[in-house]
Amino acid sequence: TTNSTTTTTNSTTTTTTISYNCNEILFEMLYVFTCRSLIDFTYLQTFFQSEVSQGYTLEQKISLISDFILFFKNPLQPQSLKIEALRLIIIPLLVHSTRKNEVQNLVT
Repeated sequence: TTNSTTTTTNSTTTTTTISYNCNEILFEMLYVFTCRSLIDFTYLQTFFQSEVSQGYTLEQKISLISDFILFFKNPLQPQSLKIEALRLIIIPLLVHSTRKNEVQNLVT
């Protein structure tokens, strides 16, 4: 995904383009579940279940699973983060996709 911002100052126009992968951001959000905190992050769990598992299109789910495989293979990623990715994103996504008979399309 690409995000562009255009700024005009003193007749000079500057365009800044920020490129980011939304799936990487999802994985980064999981860090909050890897340590103890007084903050209640239930809203993030709800987001992962309602928006990602149930709201993503088939193409988005395929992209997420592909990115997860790369993420999972990366030895620099902490095991705790991989566990949270499985627990909060991948397993609920596969469960929901199985109920919708989409799972064959996800794994081919």
